[in-house]
Amino acid sequence: MSSDMNPAPFTIRVIGSFSGREGTITHKAASIVAAMEGCPMNDIVAALTSMDHTNSPTSKPNPPRWITHFAGLESKASGKATEPWIEILSGANVVDDKQIFRKLLADDGFSRSGT
Repeated sequence: MSSDMNPAPFTIRVIGSFSGREGTITHKAASIVAAMEGCPMNDIVAALTSMDHTNSPTSKPNPPRWITHFAGLESKASGKATEPWIEILSGANVVDDKQIFRKLLADDGFSRSGT
């Protein structure tokens, strides 16, 4: 994160680089997340929701899953080793549990029914 940036209390921090294939939906999601480093989580989720609706209009989007995937929380839950390239931050604390992340999202006003 840039030293002149004043990050939101609930946000992401880029700690590495995305290593997926360019041109994929995953690459698009990764680009959005990286560009929104330090922005409020609700804004990041809103941008991912918009991308999901545009790229997959017939499926129900799950934008928080992109974030947990990139943070390595999906692989942690499944036992697979995926190298995280972002951290989820709540204040100065790194969120390293998917359920805690979901609770923080709900506390922040995110509702899946709103997507």
